[in-house]
Amino acid sequence: MLLQGQKVQMEVHPDAINTVAVSLEDGTTIYAVAGEDEENKLITLQQIIEEDKQRISLMQIKDESAAA
Repeated sequence: MLLQGQKVQMEVHPDAINTVAVSLEDGTTIYAVAGEDEENKLITLQQIIEEDKQRISLMQIKDESAAA
């Protein structure tokens, strides 16, 4: 995704927010965030994904500790 002119990798699916597909010279496609509201939505969704990943990781550590 393209965020504030910088190419960043995020796990939010482009269909979850309003984006514009942009083809680069090297043939790759990036998705530019279409507006400040969508940028805020993107950041919020990415934070939720990261929090979920942390919870899963902590649950796995807890399960491994309990099994030992």
